[in-house]
Amino acid sequence: MKQREELVLPNFMIVGAQRGGTTSLAHYMREHPEIFIPRGEVHFFDHDETWRRGSEYYSTLFSGASGQQRIGDYTPAYSYQLGLQPPIPQRIAEMIPHLQLIWCLRNPVSRAHSHYWFDLMRGRESRSFEDAVQSELRSSGGPGHGYLRHGLYVNQIRAFLQVFPIHDMQFVLSERLFSDPQGTLRAVFRFLAVNPAFEGRRVGRVMNAALPVIRPGMVQRLIWRALRSRRHWRAKLLKLLGKPRPEMHPQTRHSLQEFYRPHNEELATLVGLDLSLWQER
Repeated sequence: MKQREELVLPNFMIVGAQRGGTTSLAHYMREHPEIFIPRGEVHFFDHDETWRRGSEYYSTLFSGASGQQRIGDYTPAYSYQLGLQPPIPQRIAEMIPHLQLIWCLRNPVSRAHSHYWFDLMRGRESRSFEDAVQSELRSSGGPGHGYLRHGLYVNQIRAFLQVFPIHDMQFVLSERLFSDPQGTLRAVFRFLAVNPAFEGRRVGRVMNAALPVIRPGMVQRLIWRALRSRRHWRAKLLKLLGKPRPEMHPQTRHSLQEFYRPHNEELATLVGLDLSLWQER
């Protein structure tokens, strides 16, 4: 069995947020010769059965690393699955006490809409966006899809700040990631102390975007499952047969902007971010 000092464990993580551009960010970062990130999300600390397998098992998930100095775990679920005991931030800190965290944060109103359409695309949702949002508001953040809850970033970051210092956190606005991907990556690379001048060929490609939706939902689910390992063909088929998603109703957008306003103001104060860009969208 490996000794602990021989274990290959991450020294940074992309921890959030879901539907915030994390897949694209990880995709761009993988090209950097000094960085290793496994393909796909790791999901170690958010699943009790895998977490209990311990650091030796966790290390095997990074066996593909070949001398890169920066090794990353990419799992947005770590940011919002906070109900586990012990909580995910504590689980991570106990195994890897010295760790850098990257947060990719998107306007929570747009994030909620994207999350809804992603679930609809996979056949996991049948309600209108307005009905789904109202249901969550009535449930006061209880069980459900978490369209609104997952955008309460300030609560998620506070949970991690209990065990990790803020100077070990990098905050990326997904709107800037897509408007200026290379500039955003330079800042991330500087944070990780790797060559910030590196430019990959994939930068600018949007990954894991929500695709058009086909009704009824059963057909959608069949296509999604049948072509699970053929993402390129799945995307082509859904685009051919599906209908583009409509824009969010202006009144709904305004209501959600007001819902998130106090949370975003707390977030801006907590981490020193200028979030004025979110008020323009």
